[in-house]
Amino acid sequence: ESKILNSNINNNDNNGVYCDCYQYNVSIRVESSSINNNQSSGINTGGGDSGGSHTFNYLNNTINNNSNSGIIANSNGTQNIIGNTIYNNGEYGIRSRGNGTYTIQKNKIISNESVGIHGIYATHILDINVISNNKGGIEISQGGNYTISDNTIYKNNNESDGSAIDPYGGSDQKAWSTPISILRNVISLNTSTNSAILTFQPDSGDPDFIVNNNNFINNSSDYDLKNYRSSSLNDIDAENNYWGSTDNTYIQGRIYDWNDNGSYGIIDYNPYLNAPDTDAPMSPPVNEIG
Repeated sequence: ESKILNSNINNNDNNGVYCDCYQYNVSIRVESSSINNNQSSGINTGGGDSGGSHTFNYLNNTINNNSNSGIIANSNGTQNIIGNTIYNNGEYGIRSRGNGTYTIQKNKIISNESVGIHGIYATHILDINVISNNKGGIEISQGGNYTISDNTIYKNNNESDGSAIDPYGGSDQKAWSTPISILRNVISLNTSTNSAILTFQPDSGDPDFIVNNNNFINNSSDYDLKNYRSSSLNDIDAENNYWGSTDNTYIQGRIYDWNDNGSYGIIDYNPYLNAPDTDAPMSPPVNEIG
């Protein structure tokens, strides 16, 4: 395992840390380091679509003010991105792509110029992160499977797309069937002319799209959850969420589905919670960084 520990990596003309090792049998640990003001990304592991078997660990770093992304997290293997503070970067907070299992956990991903987390392929476990003030919270692209749980997703602005959770490329998923579980998140104060969460029409099959036990609070969007899946597919399981009100008419107005457009499927939102789910994170923190 190659290790970079307790280092200051800043003001370089290209990436802060670069390893063209996406397709090779190597392992990397970058831990407890400050990586900032570099002219490309903070950490970058190259590109490619196959080969390699490795473990990449990025732990407890501060990655900020880089011209491109905080972390370009490409991997064919295991990837752990845990405990980092990633903010004010010029593109994505984290862009992850490849094959394997990626755990992105307990990070603060704040005020990046593009999406907080953009995931492509792979098994993604996105857990206990604060994702705030980015141009979109989470984007899901081109297959894989995703568990998005216990995150605080707030104050993101993705204009006409899903401001909190969005299928990259619009209403269709262009690769293959992608199961999604969105569980116990706080989704608050996100801004979009569309919806906080968008579902997508899968390229094949009828994958699960589960939205349970989340707290939707004061999002500035037309809807909190909008369904783009065909009416021929199974209903969206959106039970046991708190929608910011106990008024059923209000809740129906925060959801877009078959009742609004008969070509789309039904969102099953009943039963719903009468108060915020206490197993979800607390309200958004006042002090985001530090």
